[in-house]
Amino acid sequence: MSSSAVELPRVTGTCPPLLTAAVRRAVRAGGSWQQTADRVVEALRGRLPGPGILSAEQLAGGPDGYRTHLVHAEPDGSFSIVVMVWRPGQRTPVHDHLTWCVTGVLQGTEYELVYANRGDHLEPVARNANPAGTVSGFAPPGDIHEVTNTGDGIAVSMHVYGTDITRVASSVRRVYAPPAPLTHPVPLQTPPALGAPTLARTTDISPATAPPPATIHPARPTASPSSLARNPRT
Repeated sequence: MSSSAVELPRVTGTCPPLLTAAVRRAVRAGGSWQQTADRVVEALRGRLPGPGILSAEQLAGGPDGYRTHLVHAEPDGSFSIVVMVWRPGQRTPVHDHLTWCVTGVLQGTEYELVYANRGDHLEPVARNANPAGTVSGFAPPGDIHEVTNTGDGIAVSMHVYGTDITRVASSVRRVYAPPAPLTHPVPLQTPPALGAPTLARTTDISPATAPPPATIHPARPTASPSSLARNPRT
């Protein structure tokens, strides 16, 4: 019987020092996961780099799915910064996260479908079209979504996660079985103005009342609590 080891990500790029310092200050201020995400959203305002943070080869993407490039891992494990490259039509599965997350779109437009967990099924509750310059943040349990590049060109986005990606390999906690097709219209939301960052979104379910997960496929690998970021949720 053989087993294969998970290849852990390593830093393959660089992140602007001023942006990294701003995120560090926001994370070290403490508070709940959502409060941290809100502060990191503000930290990214006006500091988003262009897609040139990656090399031309990295920006080409890959034919088999979106590509992820780790550009910073905080030494104390409290956060990581990742840049993703999406060719047209590429998407994530429906998933949630190990911890808080903040995203900023650097190029193109990313389409997001947000779900609420209703116990025995997932209900679509929001659709967001996020053009370049959009910044949003969220934290469990209101973090179930899927993301698609619906445009005709390459999309690039920056993601800040409250964990050490070099140790847990992925920010994904669970991958959900594909939901049933939409049976009712969900309004499409866009930022107030092109390039204007959006504030952190809220969730319509609270940690105290969130039901158990709908049918899921466990994400691989599964992180233990000890492998999460050192700024605990409060």
